[in-house]
Amino acid sequence: MPTSYRHIVALGSSFASGLGIQPYADKAAKRSRLNYPSILADLLRARLTDRSVAGATTGHILHQRQRTGLRTHPPQIEHFPADADLVTLTAGGNDLGYIGSMIRLACAGRLTNPLVRPIAHYLETLDASRPSEADVARVSESLACIVDTVREAAPRAEVVLVEYLTLAGSETQRDSRCPAVRGTAWGRSLLRGLPESRVSRCRNTDRGYACANECSQCGPRAWH
Repeated sequence: MPTSYRHIVALGSSFASGLGIQPYADKAAKRSRLNYPSILADLLRARLTDRSVAGATTGHILHQRQRTGLRTHPPQIEHFPADADLVTLTAGGNDLGYIGSMIRLACAGRLTNPLVRPIAHYLETLDASRPSEADVARVSESLACIVDTVREAAPRAEVVLVEYLTLAGSETQRDSRCPAVRGTAWGRSLLRGLPESRVSRCRNTDRGYACANECSQCGPRAWH
């Protein structure tokens, strides 16, 4: 690994773009000036090309245009900088409906009044179908394709796959800040599949892997 980096390129979805963290460098992309790629670039005193967009799937990184409001974003990997020497990638959760499901289950968990329980039940049934192992495997293949495409465009680049942060730990209890108990349990099992599949691909290559999941483990209280 190089001792210094000159040009960092960030790819990914909302966990990379910093959705909800003000101020925004790009409001349409929900890309924060204080997201982890920006902080990393400042620490390394490197130039940053940040292409992360909230809501992006691996398809939006590879070949699909992404619409956010009145803006249409080209595929993040399009016209990739050949001089990039460090590339960060956080993606895959939107392909599997991770955050959307967590939000729906959280909303359902807050609807405790008997008069609105039918709405809560409806929100819960929307998540009855969970991603299969085959779904996770397809996302893993897409992530591997992104890395391979980056390598073709920027042969000198060190590629680091960055995990999703842990939203709720194994000891997290349901309260007003974390009503989606079933959702957090499912989310943990889902996101364990992505790291395991990605780590297996990284072991025999020089791809890096940042274990943000382990570094952000929660106790009885969830992140809020």
